[in-house]
Amino acid sequence: QPCIDMKPTIRELAQELTGKVKVAELNVDENPFIQEKYEVDRYPMLLIFIDGVEVDRLVGQKSKDELVEALNAVSDISIDVTVIDDQRS
Repeated sequence: QPCIDMKPTIRELAQELTGKVKVAELNVDENPFIQEKYEVDRYPMLLIFIDGVEVDRLVGQKSKDELVEALNAVSDISIDVTVIDDQRS
């Protein structure tokens, strides 16, 4: 359930940060190569990339404030945010 519970927060943050960050949701059942490539073994998982390089990852349900804090900790330019979603949650 944490994956489903976080979706509204992620989508709200994505709207607020339009033009500043990129946000993508991925279902690992539909994209198993992503699960393998990034060694995703817990859900939900948020991967933060700068210029294509992973700089941080958050695991478990997070509040909007925790997500913003994580983004601010790494950078405020050229950040791609990917949420890996396991529909089994």
